[in-house]
Amino acid sequence: MDPAILVENLKVSTVIKRVDLAASIIFLWDYFLTLGLEVDHIWSSRWTIVKVLFLFQRYIPFIDIMVLGMYMSFGENVSETRCTRVNYAWKFLSIAGVVASEAILCFRVWAVWNRRTFMSFLLPALFAGSWVPAITLLAIFMKSIKYIYLRPPFLGCVVASADKSISFEFFLIWDTVMLSLMAIAALKAYHRSGRTALFKIVYGEGIIYYFYLFAASTVNIILNHNNSIAIPYRFLAVAMLRSLHTILPSRALLHLRSLNNEVGGHNGEVDNHEFEPIEFALPNAEKRSRITFQA
Repeated sequence: MDPAILVENLKVSTVIKRVDLAASIIFLWDYFLTLGLEVDHIWSSRWTIVKVLFLFQRYIPFIDIMVLGMYMSFGENVSETRCTRVNYAWKFLSIAGVVASEAILCFRVWAVWNRRTFMSFLLPALFAGSWVPAITLLAIFMKSIKYIYLRPPFLGCVVASADKSISFEFFLIWDTVMLSLMAIAALKAYHRSGRTALFKIVYGEGIIYYFYLFAASTVNIILNHNNSIAIPYRFLAVAMLRSLHTILPSRALLHLRSLNNEVGGHNGEVDNHEFEPIEFALPNAEKRSRITFQA
């Protein structure tokens, strides 16, 4: 590798490591901020598919972000082969966690559309149509990543070369569709019952969370297709996007359960039957607001 390019990649890698470390700290910080809600509303609840998805996507980052990700950034005397193997493991666990997180948000969209039959078919089709190609393209992209071995005192894995990937475009399409569906449902709910507490939690947070993911995916696409920047910069926002994919769905579920416990009086259990209608009696509201969602 050209020495000038190597020096530039080392400088950029230092920036990437700081961003990755920040993503890890943000994940940990948010985890401890919301641990009380998790203990109150998740641990003692009955086992459902949503609870399994929640716990999986909630705790898998301790492996892929905190262990594998930090090893990729700060491991000592790491060979090219080991960097490649650890990267495969890191990305595999990350994708598994992200898919679980997106499934939780997908259930949320299905719920706000009142479990309509066409949504029961449309959402799985969109999910498969977006994520199967994205994961396939990501696997192909990962094969193109080459690392360079650097002796101590240099730490972690430094990318020497990599192709471009269009997998983030599929992520962006998915986030755009989900954001649009949430916005349409929110407008209908607002005209029907106004800006209630339930509206803020279910629709307001849902739209905000999908907007954050939409913005993060857009940043990744811009970085990935910018030929004027060093190759390692293509990975600048990956770890942060991974953290957001755990933080936002976790908060969405915990806040909904907390609200349900406040106004529904079910002690954290939303219903005796998975995905059955939940009826909330909200303060200062003449009408009762309904939402179908197993939190």
